[in-house]
Amino acid sequence: MLVCANACHCTCVCGGILKSNSFQDFAYTCDGTPHLYGTVLCHYHWEISEWISGENPSPIFWVRSPYDTPMSTIAHDIASNLDKEGDQLGVKLAGSWFPQKNANDSMTTKFFPTIAHQMSISMPYIQEGLARDLATDPSLVHQTPDRQFEKLILNQIRPFGKSIPTPVVVINGLDECDGMNAEALMQAIVGAYAADPDGPRIRFIITSCPDNQVLQRLLDSNPSMIHTLNL
Repeated sequence: MLVCANACHCTCVCGGILKSNSFQDFAYTCDGTPHLYGTVLCHYHWEISEWISGENPSPIFWVRSPYDTPMSTIAHDIASNLDKEGDQLGVKLAGSWFPQKNANDSMTTKFFPTIAHQMSISMPYIQEGLARDLATDPSLVHQTPDRQFEKLILNQIRPFGKSIPTPVVVINGLDECDGMNAEALMQAIVGAYAADPDGPRIRFIITSCPDNQVLQRLLDSNPSMIHTLNL
C-alpha cells in the first residue's frame, strides 16, 4: 500500500488515540495521490538499491535534480517503486512528505507526527506502542523535532530490531519549507544517528534542487550522513 501525506484522509485502522482528532489534526495533508509518472529512470533506482543494501548506509539519500526536472515526479516515482519492490530490498515504504508550496512553520512542525501517522498505517504492528505513548504524553505533537523523532518514530520501531523491514520515507519539497525549520528536521535525524549509531534504523530519500542550502550545509559538516546523487 502506497502511504502518502494525504493518507490522513483515509479511515485509520488504529484504535483509540490514533483515531482521535487531536492526533490526526497534527498529521499534515496534501493534495494529490502519488503514483508513477512517465518512464522509470533506472539509474536512480539502481543507485537507491545499492545505497539501501550497503553495509552501513547513511540515513539520508539526497537526489539533486536540475531545475528543469520535475522533482515531485521523481519523488512519486521513487515512492511507487519502493512500494512495489521494497520487499526485495528488505525495506518498507513507511510514508512520504509532499508539502504544498510555501510550507509554513505549522506544516513543518507536523512533519514527524505525519510520518508517525503514516507508519501506523503502513506498519500496523507499531500502533499499540504509538497509541500508548500518545495517551501518556499528548504534548508530543507539540514538542521539538528531535524529541518527536525519538518518541514518535525511533521508539516505535526500536522493540522490533532487525525483525522488520527498514522503514523508508520519501520527501519532496524541502525547498518549500522555511530554512531554519527544515534544518531543525534534518538535524534531528542526523543527531539521533550520531548519538546512537547502532540504534533503530529509518531511511530518508529527499529530492530537491541541487543547491539546497540546508542539505549542503549538512553534507559539508556530516558527509557520512548523506549519500548524494546528481541527476
